[in-house]
Amino acid sequence: MTPFETLPAGPEFIATDAHNAVLVDAHGISFDQGPHHAEFAWHEVAGVHHAVVGLCLVVTVVHSNGMRLECRVGVRRKSRLREWCARLDPVLGHYTGGRMPPAAHPVRPAGLPYPQLCAWVRTTYATPRPERRIRDVGFAYLVDTQPEAYLDGDASAMTYGGGPVLVVKRDGAIWDFGSQPMFAPLYEARTEEEFRRAMARVAPEWDPDRPWSRVPFA
Repeated sequence: MTPFETLPAGPEFIATDAHNAVLVDAHGISFDQGPHHAEFAWHEVAGVHHAVVGLCLVVTVVHSNGMRLECRVGVRRKSRLREWCARLDPVLGHYTGGRMPPAAHPVRPAGLPYPQLCAWVRTTYATPRPERRIRDVGFAYLVDTQPEAYLDGDASAMTYGGGPVLVVKRDGAIWDFGSQPMFAPLYEARTEEEFRRAMARVAPEWDPDRPWSRVPFA
């Protein structure tokens, strides 16, 4: 019989999405992220924190060796996030005894800095004036992908089929849907929640947490 099997039963917390999962129980904390699995027994956990980032619950474990690991579990509705946080707090408190309290309030990162977006646009589109390509639409930026000549006023230089690139402020996620009318609801979204709902309608096979690529930023 292993030491885990001798532990008394206790409360547990489970949060899952299509790819990732977090489990907290008497054994410790475990993360599943795609094909990867990690387990942390309570005696190995030096700290544990959680936060809401966009439409994701982010659970971070600080290992006794100093290593930090996190797992993100996404939702479609904010009400599910509130429910998860309300359930997770007392479960963590039960096993930690208050020695490493979870984050009581969601923490929202600053997101993609505008100067770094401009630097990416300048390099990607070889433009001396990146700001004229960028339009702020709330939760994201739309980046015009037309040639410089078109932006300078030459209508004949317009390219067809290339719509704007959508860059999510929160994490730099890059989405390029093209100019087909069916994708208009994605470009018209003004909040990340609206964007996710539009994607579920227009392209349910896509995962809003798995973009084409990201603008790197610190």
